[in-house]
Amino acid sequence: MSAQTQQIRSEVDLDNHPSITRSVLIKLEQAFAMGCTDKEACLFAGTTLTTFYDYQRNNEKFAKVKEILKANPVLKARQRVVTEVATDTKAAQWYLERKCRNEFGPQMEINVNKYSALSIEQKKDRLEELAEMLGYKRLDAPTSDDVMDAEIVEE
Repeated sequence: MSAQTQQIRSEVDLDNHPSITRSVLIKLEQAFAMGCTDKEACLFAGTTLTTFYDYQRNNEKFAKVKEILKANPVLKARQRVVTEVATDTKAAQWYLERKCRNEFGPQMEINVNKYSALSIEQKKDRLEELAEMLGYKRLDAPTSDDVMDAEIVEE
């Protein structure tokens, strides 16, 4: 834990909220140091979100400690990536793909207008070709002529 975090932590006022004990506070800090959400930290520490938010509202310094602790895993991961980039080509490539997407990221071109210029008949023919290739059988829908020619059977 950093000196700044320890200094702020020592100034956090536990007396302001009796249901947050020192042991609950330590568990909350451990959870935040792992990057947990407020809900996850409360589950880990055995307290409710309501109690936690009440405590936080009354203890500004605790909120600062929480934010510092929550940033810790991200900073450690960033430090690890930067260290690996110096010695590992794959790590360097991965880093560039994410930080400089336009230049180093995977490129994909999607042509959404490929079929838009086709007439409805051409699109229908293409769909029928695809359906046939996939093994679907054509089911002819009745036309208006079929309906007119149908016999009306009365019982």
